[in-house]
Amino acid sequence: MEDISELIRIVNTFTRRNLPLVDLKVGPETENKELRLFLGIKNGAYTTDSEASEGIYSTKEVDFKYRMLKSRLNRKLLNHLFFVDFDPGRDGSKAYRQECMDLLHFSKMLKMLGELDPAQKLLNKSIELSKLYEFNDLALAGMKEMRDLYSETYRPKLFVSLKEEIEQQKQLIELEEEADKVYYEVKLLLNRSVNNRKKSYEQVEKAIELLTKQYNQVPSFNIYEKLIKLKTWYYLISGKFNESLELMATIEKDYQDGKINKDRFDEDFISLNRIKALLKSGRLEDGLTAAAEYKERINPERKHWFQMMDDYFLMAMHAKKYELATDLIVEVFGNKTAVFLDQLDKEKWELYKSYLFYITGNRRLVKRSSFSEFLNEIPTFDKERAGINVATMILQVLANLDGDLISLHRILHELDEYLVRHLNNAFSRRTKTFCKLLYKIVVHNKDQETILAKSKYLVDKLMEARPQGTELVDIEIIPYEELWDIALQRLNMLKYQAL
Repeated sequence: MEDISELIRIVNTFTRRNLPLVDLKVGPETENKELRLFLGIKNGAYTTDSEASEGIYSTKEVDFKYRMLKSRLNRKLLNHLFFVDFDPGRDGSKAYRQECMDLLHFSKMLKMLGELDPAQKLLNKSIELSKLYEFNDLALAGMKEMRDLYSETYRPKLFVSLKEEIEQQKQLIELEEEADKVYYEVKLLLNRSVNNRKKSYEQVEKAIELLTKQYNQVPSFNIYEKLIKLKTWYYLISGKFNESLELMATIEKDYQDGKINKDRFDEDFISLNRIKALLKSGRLEDGLTAAAEYKERINPERKHWFQMMDDYFLMAMHAKKYELATDLIVEVFGNKTAVFLDQLDKEKWELYKSYLFYITGNRRLVKRSSFSEFLNEIPTFDKERAGINVATMILQVLANLDGDLISLHRILHELDEYLVRHLNNAFSRRTKTFCKLLYKIVVHNKDQETILAKSKYLVDKLMEARPQGTELVDIEIIPYEELWDIALQRLNMLKYQAL
């Protein structure tokens, strides 16, 4: 009771009577201008400053009064960030870091107010949890605050002991900072164009070697996390999928043996990368089993859920399990958090749905009229959407085989923009070979027998081409061999219809 009584006294003495927050539960009947602006923007009534000014002040002029109103609302909304609700089950270690940051902030505020006893209690807890979770930067910040407090209250023995601990902590953080520098420099290289990224492999290998040496020297989770991320990226982008699977097995064993900080490590990392490697290596049955098991464990509100469903869907499509693929895509579009996906991710899922509809004709997926519109909208060149656009145009060629040659040639010309002129190194050998096969349809006037004879060498090349690393932008939603068989069957049907 003594502690809470002390807090009541502090709050009553030092805090504002009116909390600087927005009441998120109010209705539109309120006369408060800040709330009217908040609700108007939230409900879509105000999309510009002029609209908001007119709705609140009856003038489209964005004057000083409106700017001050907007500034006050902005500040109150920022205050709400103090109450962001991270959940350990959904957000993992972010929730633990928030807890440590909150305790550190509260203790610093109490210290500033001269309330040293409650400040010390919270500092002790903040330092203890920061060490437990290996948030070493927060632990050091807490130690420095405690050092100041020991100096202020004259505790020389505790001060000297803590001083030595601070120096040790600084050395640890110096090593972690060096690892951070290496990690983020390499991450920058891996975000470059595909052609330049391939030239960076040697630097990635050197970075992995350096981080391995540092981790062996100091087994810090912060170094370990960056090391396994670099290794995983390297194996996946370079097509070393078996090595990636071996790495996941090693990480899983270390986790089970207690060698990894279980409060910080996200087990989803193992499952997600294992499923990705199984998909890319063509081990579909193993991948489908792993994805089904993981799906039972993961919270569907996590962004990782969509990443897993992406690979799960592609494995179902490659394994010709179209009923499963349909169930998965219906579940994705039914997930209430899908609205928060990036625009490119939303477009990709729409593309997946179109491919599935093309194969199954299932009207649960899209309306036929919507699919027809999709087929007629040839995407213009866009580097950022290269993978999506090329997969879109491949489907447009296949779905328009009974159309005129001019239309098909127009789509293939756009494909040329990506595969030959601008982004040749961004696409796999499989995609480029398959698009050459599609060209044969136009070159040989949709004559199936001639196409079969003239395309055999390309079919052989396609079958020989192994899936490449994840650094490439193409999306093979249905195996190209299967799509080519579908195209030939359709051409054969058109020939008999003409007869």
